[in-house]
Amino acid sequence: MLLFEIKDKNDNILFSQSGKNITANYNKAYCDGDKIVVTLTDCEFIKIKLDESLAESIVYVPGRVFEFLIPFGEKRVAYKEDAWTKEYNIIIVAEAKEEEIYSYRNIALNSSAKRYEERYFPYAKANHVTRDEAWFEERNSIDGCINQDGHGMYPYQSYAGGAREDIEYYLYFGKKAEIDKIIFYLRADFKDDHDTYWKSFTVELSDGTRIPVNFVKSNKGQSLILDRKYITDSIHLTDFKQASNPLSWAALSQIEVYGKLLK
Repeated sequence: MLLFEIKDKNDNILFSQSGKNITANYNKAYCDGDKIVVTLTDCEFIKIKLDESLAESIVYVPGRVFEFLIPFGEKRVAYKEDAWTKEYNIIIVAEAKEEEIYSYRNIALNSSAKRYEERYFPYAKANHVTRDEAWFEERNSIDGCINQDGHGMYPYQSYAGGAREDIEYYLYFGKKAEIDKIIFYLRADFKDDHDTYWKSFTVELSDGTRIPVNFVKSNKGQSLILDRKYITDSIHLTDFKQASNPLSWAALSQIEVYGKLLK
């Protein structure tokens, strides 16, 4: 059973609905400080779509309380223009079925991920974010939105760490997973030479396995097909090397990791 609530900044309940499969119709515009709270009674995974513009995601909530602060101000730039601004909002949340949770899929996808929010998985973080701007935050690389030919606000949000090579990027699944493929969508805003690209970096798994990856200048997804199925609970990207000298702007529009979570 799930308890779905919308609360204001003082934790007053504005909307409440319970069930295993919830379609919430919230007929009111969000206010600054409003948040969505989902309490999980007897499960740890939810299938959630917080706004019509977002990709449906399977989210692991080990603490059984999911909380999402509605984005306002500068935080909205990485979302579709009318997201979080409508007078009529549809939110879908359900208990994820076992065959959905443990199916072969992109286990990196989480459109509800937030920067610094490490209680829900998958979750991405890095040691540098360009000017700490929302359209360059780590969460953008796992939100399911792939538009590589520009930079900045939606639909071109990406993970960007600036004109540097000392980037450390981490993606956590919250559980062990068996993976066999990773697809990288490097940002490709090559107009007027705005972007360069990383010619290589290293993928490190939680067991210490290190796999070097090389890239070409392209606006297509570039795949790393693993030589076998690896078990890991995280992906660490390190040893970044840019194709340009001096250093310029390089970014990751999206990372997809294909495999199965382990029970």
